[in-house]
Amino acid sequence: MLALVGLGVAVAIGLRQVVVIAPLACFGSAWLIRIWLAGHMEADQQVQLFPRTMMQIQVTLTALAVLACVLAVRKLAPHVTATVGAAQRGRRPARCPAWSPASRARTSFPWSLSGATA
Repeated sequence: MLALVGLGVAVAIGLRQVVVIAPLACFGSAWLIRIWLAGHMEADQQVQLFPRTMMQIQVTLTALAVLACVLAVRKLAPHVTATVGAAQRGRRPARCPAWSPASRARTSFPWSLSGATA
């Protein structure tokens, strides 16, 4: 299940990148060969539990899940560093209206939710 989630995230984030297209093409071709082999095995009455494409499908799904993690970290890293950097400088990121200078004057800490005054 996690591999399929990784497949979806990799396709959603990095569909136009070669590093995602290559394992995706291998996965798609292995799946088509699997269906073709299943049709021939069914016609010959020699059905196997795990066709020969199982290992290639597992490896490509694992590679896509790892790529999804890497792409997600690369996409989220600038947002996290901007937020952490602003918090270390005593300011809040400019995008969040709740972190305005007026709200900062009301609280003892920038991250305080209690509303206590300084």
